[in-house]
Amino acid sequence: MKTYTLEEIKKIVKREKLKHAGLFRIDGTPLLRMNSNSIKVETQLQKIDERLNSQLLPDGIYVIKAKYLLNVKDEIPAEFNVKKGATLSENTTSHSNIEIRSFEAALSDQTKIIRLETENKSLIDKIAALEKELFEIKSNPPAAPEEEEEEEEEETLSESQAPSWLQQMLTIATPLLDKHFELKQRKIELEESREKQRQQQIDKPMNQNGVNTLFKKLKTWIFKQEEETKTYLLELYQESESLDEFFLNLEENDPELAKDLQIFLSL
Repeated sequence: MKTYTLEEIKKIVKREKLKHAGLFRIDGTPLLRMNSNSIKVETQLQKIDERLNSQLLPDGIYVIKAKYLLNVKDEIPAEFNVKKGATLSENTTSHSNIEIRSFEAALSDQTKIIRLETENKSLIDKIAALEKELFEIKSNPPAAPEEEEEEEEEETLSESQAPSWLQQMLTIATPLLDKHFELKQRKIELEESREKQRQQQIDKPMNQNGVNTLFKKLKTWIFKQEEETKTYLLELYQESESLDEFFLNLEENDPELAKDLQIFLSL
């Protein structure tokens, strides 16, 4: 398991321009939740440093997670394992830069791979055709002059009436490649359509009485929490544009707290 020092993590966060960080146990339990937009990530990393150096926290492996945006569900946070103990400030493994690739870059790479595979297959076919032609030349000795003239006339007529083997290959390969990209585009459009339908379902208005009751129970539950948890929940609620977004963000950042809220609302 690779581990990082806090200094390495700070450099990566600064270089990649990450804005939010949090400290978690190896099983995903949060020890210090990700900072809100009102708290700088440098301040958050300093808090994480203090928590890791606290004598109250047992020695072991912990995980620091970092993100660009706090409330974007599809963004997968970068994870860094840190070791608390005598060798916390040391690191025997060198780490290369972390590259976070976008969907467009991945799709571009896949397109290049398909093109290179097609070109490779074309070259293999050309080599096979040349080997076949060479074998036929070795197997058939030169014919007499009159026979050669007749054969040349037949070959000229054949070449004028039929496309070359390369043209035949391109005729077959081009539609297949076009069909592949067409299916890929349709898949992307289908995913976008499903996302729009899901968003429309979320945006459907709720019964006003039901909203008021849900809001009152949510407010009661928030103010029952400890001071640190209550502050975190209030900031998360203010940053969410709707109750649905609040529930989704809470589920992503703290599944155990979200489960506790679900049990409370079902009572």
